[in-house]
This record gives sequence, structure tokens and C-alpha cells, in this order.
Amino acid sequence: MLAREHLAEALALVGQVNEATTHYKRIISQTPYAESLVALAKLNLEQDQPEKAEVFKRKAIQRYESLLNAHPEAMQWHAAEFFLGIGQDPVRALILLEDNLTLRPTSESWGSLAHAQLINGRPIDACYSMNQALKRSVVSVTLKRTAANKFDYCSGELIRF
Repeated sequence: MLAREHLAEALALVGQVNEATTHYKRIISQTPYAESLVALAKLNLEQDQPEKAEVFKRKAIQRYESLLNAHPEAMQWHAAEFFLGIGQDPVRALILLEDNLTLRPTSESWGSLAHAQLINGRPIDACYSMNQALKRSVVSVTLKRTAANKFDYCSGELIRF
């Protein structure tokens, strides 16, 4: 299934949208996961078909809610990333990422929380969370880049890296 998903991603990237759509729809029919629904929603937005995108987005919301009910610990971060993006519910994402942090106090969890706090208009909390992310023993280059680009307003408070 994962190979088919990567194939669909590659086909979409090279402009073979119909073929990518076929693969994504097959994945959707065979798995309970929401990622292929999200991919189809994004593809339809790129193809200037917002009505179709909305249908896939709604189905993705339903699947994420179902998965969160069944497996909250496993799905919090995945669902939060969806709600921060195309799911358009940053408050929901923030709640999920706060819960996720108690399970996974990693640099990436702190960084995702900081991003959600920033989107939700909580810049002071976001600076604190990004600082916590940068204090961890393992910090990705991506996180350091995010700190430098999105959190320059709290530069006096952030740990220097």
C-alpha cells in the first residue's frame, strides 16, 4: 500500500493527475487512513476544483476523527498536521499537539506545538515552546531553519544554535 501511495505522489508531481487519482482512490478503498484523502483534496485544489477538494477534505475529517477515537495516542500528531493545514482547524490542532507533547516530549513535538501556537495567535507561548525544542539533545536542521525563519521576533529569547 505504501508503494502505491508513493507512486501516486510521484505521478501527481509529474503532472499525471488522472493516474495519481486512480491510485489514491484505490488506496482509500483499501485502508482506513486519511492521508490519501488529504492528497486528493490537495490535488483537486491544484486543479482548481474546490468542490471536489471539499468532499475529500470532509471525508478526511471523518476518518481522522474516527482514528482519533480508536487510537488517540497514535493519531494525535498526524491529525494535528492535517488540521493545521488543509483541515483548517488550528484550535483543534493545538489541542492535539498539546496532548501529543505529554507522550512525545521531543524537539519535533515542541516545534510543531510552537508552530500551532503561532498560528493560534499565541506568540509568547510559541517562543517558549521553540526554546524547549531547541534545548533537546536531538534537533533537526529543519527545526533550526524554522526557528531562524519563523521565530526571529523572539530572537533575544531563543537559544542560539
